[in-house]
Amino acid sequence: MKKTGYMHLLILLLALPLVFFAPQNGAAQALESPADGELTAIVDFLDVKSGEMTRLSTEEFSLFLAYAVEHERNLFELLNLVYPLLVERNQRYEITGETVLDSEKEYRLGRSKIRVILPFDSLIAMELGAGFQNGQNALDVYINEPYSADFYGFGMLHEDTHFGFTEIIPNYYNGAFGMRAKRMIFSFDVSHLHLYESQEIAIHLKKFFKPKREVFKAVRIRK
Repeated sequence: MKKTGYMHLLILLLALPLVFFAPQNGAAQALESPADGELTAIVDFLDVKSGEMTRLSTEEFSLFLAYAVEHERNLFELLNLVYPLLVERNQRYEITGETVLDSEKEYRLGRSKIRVILPFDSLIAMELGAGFQNGQNALDVYINEPYSADFYGFGMLHEDTHFGFTEIIPNYYNGAFGMRAKRMIFSFDVSHLHLYESQEIAIHLKKFFKPKREVFKAVRIRK
């Protein structure tokens, strides 16, 4: 598909320092919707039929990444904005690991921090949008083997070969599954992600009263 507007991208989640647990549906400072309709124009340009999932090419994915660069959004912020547009149209996107790695030749998606949550090197595919079949969630991530990484100084984060979130609403990724943090002998399932400030994300753990907070930089063009 030909490139046409310039815009924002996808993806993914996370944090480090500790702060008090915020209510899952609390009133956070909302991400601004693109008033100029750029994201809507990209989604409509791709022209996916209602009730279908389409696999984005590197060129198509780059349309969203260009938007993210222009509006200084990180991958998780981008996906949070794209998701309601897909649900509204009953559409679903698949973004393969090959496409993500290929796009990194031109864009920086967040360096090592985002890879703690989204292991691009092990990524088979991400799926985002409306669900047409049993087992499809708001965001499904498939990797080729169980994954573990340092959880920003708080023990280790472990992810199953299928993880993600059952619900996406403005500023939140709710209903996490297949993700858990381990610290010494203790294990805490990830609960949800809260996009509480621009480029800042809090990762909330079940049965732990303080989230991990971290800054996730916006998508950048490689120089």
